[in-house]
Amino acid sequence: MQVTTDYIERKFKEFNSLMFGGKLKLPVIRLCKARSFLGELRRVPKTRFFGLYIYYEYQLTVSTRMAFSEQQLEDTIIHEMIHYYIMSKDIADTSSHGKVFQKMMKEINEKYGRHVSVRYTPSDEEWDADMTRRAHFLCAVNFHDGRVGVCLPAKTRILKLWDEIPDHPKVKDARWYVTYNPYFNRYRRVLSAKIYIVPKEELDANIVGAIPLLRDGNVLRRQRTKT
Repeated sequence: MQVTTDYIERKFKEFNSLMFGGKLKLPVIRLCKARSFLGELRRVPKTRFFGLYIYYEYQLTVSTRMAFSEQQLEDTIIHEMIHYYIMSKDIADTSSHGKVFQKMMKEINEKYGRHVSVRYTPSDEEWDADMTRRAHFLCAVNFHDGRVGVCLPAKTRILKLWDEIPDHPKVKDARWYVTYNPYFNRYRRVLSAKIYIVPKEELDANIVGAIPLLRDGNVLRRQRTKT
């Protein structure tokens, strides 16, 4: 289903009234493309008095990277609302998902027939269902032992990894591309030279249509193809 801030706000209000006694103020709701989490609740420091932060803004962030079912999205929102309740009431817990969190989670699951869990790890199939077209800068790597792989750096690390990857003793050569192929949505963008090993036939099939890149100093340019 499509994830929108309006939907999250509507569900937040519904669950707040039903499960939390209407005691939670509507937080700032944000969407992102993170693959490292489905939902995140943050308490943001806004003002400081006498060296101490006074927290008064909460942010609920939901990743749109995965293709959620409606139940998965609702349970993700409820999960973060439990965190919100504990934080906003300054309730001491044994850990991030400690005894207080798990007690509230169990009560909500039993009373309302929910399936909220401490941690939900999407399967490869669920991540692979993401067919959104987005730009990927990637490095296709050939190793001396015949293996191939890809590295998808964060934009702030492209130039750094452009220099580092070819210098690795196991790397035979490296080629850089930009592509919109949804196949590459499954790979996390990295800050260091993490190279994902890929079957050669699979990489060759999905690199078709990718635009080769050249580097001119600190500027990346599309490589012109000969006609």
